[in-house]
Amino acid sequence: MRVLLDAKPCDKKKTLTCQYLTAGAEGDIDICDIGGGKFILKTFKELEFYKNEWEIIQKIPSTIGAKLITHWKCDGKGYMIFEKWDGSLNDLFVETLATPNLKPTKEGIKNYIQPQLDTLRKKGLYHNDLHWGNILYRRIGNEDGNYEYTLTDFGQTSETQKPHKKDHVMFNKILDQI
Repeated sequence: MRVLLDAKPCDKKKTLTCQYLTAGAEGDIDICDIGGGKFILKTFKELEFYKNEWEIIQKIPSTIGAKLITHWKCDGKGYMIFEKWDGSLNDLFVETLATPNLKPTKEGIKNYIQPQLDTLRKKGLYHNDLHWGNILYRRIGNEDGNYEYTLTDFGQTSETQKPHKKDHVMFNKILDQI
């Protein structure tokens, strides 16, 4: 990790060993091995996307979202490295199809995500892109079916709520599908 943090901005990407995971509207997501640990690299295809997410991350408590490790700009792109969680809510449901006893509960998800949405709202912020892929999970303890959850991807978060993507409506749709 030290090499990455000490590197000049345009050399940082070259120091990483990463595997492509998925593409989003704002750029690519990779899983990277840094110092023996796994991290998420989010590459923003435009600096405006990077700038928006960076501004929002600074406004929200560190208890919401995956921990931001470092970030930089280079050659017209923005980069952020986050701690890696076990996956998205979508991944978890696919994974637990064969093992129903590991399936997460509505109550468990609601107990983590609703307070985060309430905190955003109290700060005058709206996620505006709430779906199964933008809720992360990780296992806690050694008990089967024990998870914690957090919001992710704050690229569309703003002080204006999009009428067709109201956070409480979208969150209730997610819960109704469980």
